[in-house]
Amino acid sequence: MSTAVTTTAHDQLTTWVKNVYALEGHLEEALDEQIKLDTRSPEVGEALQRFHDTVRDSKMRIERHLATLDGGDASSIKETIGEALGSMAGWVNQLRADSVARAVRDDYVAFSGIQVSYAMLATSARALGDDATAQVAEQALADYAGLIQLANQVLPTVTVDDIKANDDVELVNPDAADAGRAAIDAAWSRS
Repeated sequence: MSTAVTTTAHDQLTTWVKNVYALEGHLEEALDEQIKLDTRSPEVGEALQRFHDTVRDSKMRIERHLATLDGGDASSIKETIGEALGSMAGWVNQLRADSVARAVRDDYVAFSGIQVSYAMLATSARALGDDATAQVAEQALADYAGLIQLANQVLPTVTVDDIKANDDVELVNPDAADAGRAAIDAAWSRS
């Protein structure tokens, strides 16, 4: 940590690091259940496993960094999660595991929320002169960008799979997953 970081700034950054650590812990718990889902495709099963493993690894990285900040023991962190993160933490706890498509949709939203948290942490750390925290946050930004891209690719597949599994509706376009991926890719390329 740079010597330019004041004790107050250090305490604030430590609190923010605790927040993302706790949020990732909640997400990892939800993903622990999701990897047990019947995905009907090896590609989707591999994606759910990658979601889980990436979040777990990111949480472990931020936990190691928290120890270097002398942020206290990890068991005290979850006690403050409601206060610090409010509805985001509550929402992550509500992630669905009843349908693979809903699970991937909820993961996508959670990944986006955590990525925003890491963007704010990286920017705050740079603004306060803490390059080590900024680098950890920037690695997480890259990890979550990859998860969002993967979710973009599997979401059409799992959506069509859920439609196929529903006896009350008929799948009219068997190429809908490919069309969905093309539409998503086109939207991102235009932005």
